[in-house]
Amino acid sequence: MKTLAEMGRLFDDEDEARMNKLTEDLTAWINKYAPSFDDPESLLFEVTSALVSEDMQEQEVANPEPASEDTIYLEPLQGTAITITFSFGDNQDWFVFEQTNQVMPEDAFNFGYTFDFDNVWAEMTKDLKHQDDWALLNDDDWNSLIDFQYLEDTEIDSIIDDFMKQQYDPEFKQFIDSLNVDEVQEFSPEEIKQMLGEKTPDEIKLVLDKLDNYHDVIDILQQMDNKQLYAYFTGLTDAAWKHTTKQEWQSYVVYLDSAGFKGILDYMTTDEITYVWQFFDERMSAKFLDGLDMNQIYAMTQDEWLAAFRMMEPTQFKRVFFDKMDVKGINFVSK
Repeated sequence: MKTLAEMGRLFDDEDEARMNKLTEDLTAWINKYAPSFDDPESLLFEVTSALVSEDMQEQEVANPEPASEDTIYLEPLQGTAITITFSFGDNQDWFVFEQTNQVMPEDAFNFGYTFDFDNVWAEMTKDLKHQDDWALLNDDDWNSLIDFQYLEDTEIDSIIDDFMKQQYDPEFKQFIDSLNVDEVQEFSPEEIKQMLGEKTPDEIKLVLDKLDNYHDVIDILQQMDNKQLYAYFTGLTDAAWKHTTKQEWQSYVVYLDSAGFKGILDYMTTDEITYVWQFFDERMSAKFLDGLDMNQIYAMTQDEWLAAFRMMEPTQFKRVFFDKMDVKGINFVSK
């Protein structure tokens, strides 16, 4: 209330006694009725929100007059950040209310995160301030730091571009990142269905990224209808595809039919296919290869043929492909 008075809503110079009495009455009223509310904070916000008008939340500073006809100096636009803090306790006072105003440059309101793209290495290591912090890094963390040292500037720019193109809400990512595997596994079917209906493919993949067993990934895929499954695989950005986990690849080859998984391979290079295949055991590979019909075999891309030739033993390659093909098809592949 005192802050509101200083902002011009009350006149402490003329009615200071009344203002103090009003403050005491309001505090006593809130303390009296707060226990009867399921959510006491809702009462507090209901009372205080009506006291803060829109014009109190924003403050514009006019530009100064030009110093001369030839020189014009412009002050940056500024906004007012209002911070409200509530402290709760078991003492007689149910809460302590504190409001502070801080004048901030306008551009400070325009970014949901701060990341120094001009010094990516500093951003990657900013939380590593002590020897114990470095000791907590796992093998993947070390590999990422080492690999970064060998990247060209163009490759770093490409990584940043991919990051900026990812389609997810930063707040949702922050929420998912705060969860551990067990907490993600505890999502109810209703919560999963809600996410499938509201979230983008990249956001859904953030949830799948947390799972360390492909069976758990399949459990989520099974809750998608055909339309949602198609939207997921066709809606993932290139940046999201590049960060597909081992468990996700395993779930895709097991859950999708051979034609569906081949639809993913059709867009991959030989090296990419070879890299992904290292995650599959014999049963997974056989499930995919044995499920291909002749139309799908003849429709294989050059990269898919080269990857198969690299990875398969000659006897297996002959059994899976050549034994089913005519001379014309064999000659085409052999070239």
